[in-house]
Amino acid sequence: AGGRFSLTGKIGAGIACGGFRNGGQELTLQNMQTFFLQQNMFAIADGPGFSHSGAAIVGRAAEDTVGLKTVENLARHMARSLRGR
Repeated sequence: AGGRFSLTGKIGAGIACGGFRNGGQELTLQNMQTFFLQQNMFAIADGPGFSHSGAAIVGRAAEDTVGLKTVENLARHMARSLRGR
């Protein structure tokens, strides 16, 4: 029964976009993290400051300074995780 998942040990992180600040991005990110964990992956979040399950963008990404900060945090945490390998 079972075997090795092809994504085992990989790092996963999500970015979700919506039309409103509370447009379902967090629920989408949580579902992405569930997928990562079910595939035996490491799930990365954006961490302190915003504490989303990933990065959350609203509307036009270039105009969403808060959302872009979550992307920056997420990228920093992912890079830190990759360096630690």
